[in-house]
Amino acid sequence: MLQEDRDLFDTLRAKHWPTVCAQMLAEPPAGDLPRLFRSRWVEFGERIRVCTADDKLLTKALRAWLPIYDGHGLTLYRGESAARYEAGRLGFNWTTKRATAEIFGSGWNALHPGGGCLLCCDVPAGAIISAPDSHSRWLGEDEYVVEPAMLEGVVVIAEYPRSGQQ
Repeated sequence: MLQEDRDLFDTLRAKHWPTVCAQMLAEPPAGDLPRLFRSRWVEFGERIRVCTADDKLLTKALRAWLPIYDGHGLTLYRGESAARYEAGRLGFNWTTKRATAEIFGSGWNALHPGGGCLLCCDVPAGAIISAPDSHSRWLGEDEYVVEPAMLEGVVVIAEYPRSGQQ
């Protein structure tokens, strides 16, 4: 199913993502599908996560289909909503660029109740699923995909008030 439609990731509806993730585990990717999925993950990763609503299933699918990271551990940053951090629901996308993470923490994530925060973590190589692709680098994000459940020692290094509040 997944091998036959290169436009699949552009046409999926929210209700389909749990089924697609299960199919990804049953059908190893062929050709340029890992590259294509990596590019779509850059743009729609948060939406895919929300629609899948199962981080364990999503993590398995990401490990099965994204290009494999084969480097060493890294210090990575993430702009996160304070509420999501406090709930222990860290995001999958992290960067080596502190300034990029600050933009996300003080911008989009600061719109949520409780505001945003800037996180830092020394991420072991085994927790890094995939390195940045050319699209992520072109955007200037240098986004690494990590397995949030494997992160330890995450530190809040900055807090941002909810946007629009003094």
